[in-house]
Order: sequence, then C-alpha cells, then structure tokens
Amino acid sequence: MSTDTSSRGVKKDKHAARKESDAMFQEMDADQSSSASQEEIAKFVASNSQLWSELSRKVMQPPEVVIQVATRVAMELTSGKEGQAALDAELTPEQFHQFRKKYILDSTGSEEFYQRAVLPTMIKTAVGNWMQRNWTSFLIPSMSQEVL
Repeated sequence: MSTDTSSRGVKKDKHAARKESDAMFQEMDADQSSSASQEEIAKFVASNSQLWSELSRKVMQPPEVVIQVATRVAMELTSGKEGQAALDAELTPEQFHQFRKKYILDSTGSEEFYQRAVLPTMIKTAVGNWMQRNWTSFLIPSMSQEVL
C-alpha cells in the first residue's frame, strides 16, 4: 500500500481537514448562529483535552482553571483581539478552521498554543496562591481595629 504524496494527496488531506472543521463547528454552534461564542469555544476546548491536559499537569491546576485560560488563548489567537474584546468576539467557521489547522493539527502550532497558555496559567496560579497566603493578613488587622 503506497502513500499518495502528490499535490493531489495534499489537497485531499486539506479538504478532509476542512470537512472535519466544518462538522465540528456545526456541532459546537449550539444556537445555529453561524458563529461561535466564548461559551461554545469553551465547550470545544473542554472536549479536546490535548488543548489543556498537559497544561493542567505542568502547572498543577485543576482542569476548570486551565480550560478557562486555554479558551481565552484560543479566542485571542483566533479573533486577533485581546482580553475582553477577544472573549466577546464571535468566531466564524473560517476562523475556527484556521485555528484548528494551525494550533491543533500542526505540531509546531500546538506547541505555540501550549506556550501561550502556560504563562497566563502560571500568573493566575501565583496570584491565587499569594492571595490565599496573604488574605488573612489583610483581614486580621482590620478586624482587630473594629474589635478594639
């Protein structure tokens, strides 16, 4: 059995990837709006553990934390926007396909996605840990002033 490495074989693979992306998008687009919201992308990210499972192990955070970060990174990379503007964006089927092709199907892109998600997760973890350790030092002095 030979492998077709001709341009026709590559075109066939691209067509198959596009069909898969379109099918995934239709399944994900719960409200049939022909666009994907943050919530719909979050469900897609959660159902694709390759986008978050290694990150969860690496930074020792529960899945819900890294899924949230991975969703934000996916929205930013796909929409070309940052922060809240990215989270408010509605993604088209074409944007979803380009995201999937570049950051899921391509190993170099998968690594880039992972690297972009590590830093925000580590910052979120560090801030959360700092707040946990120091929260009582903020409360106790103010509480003791009220008691006196």
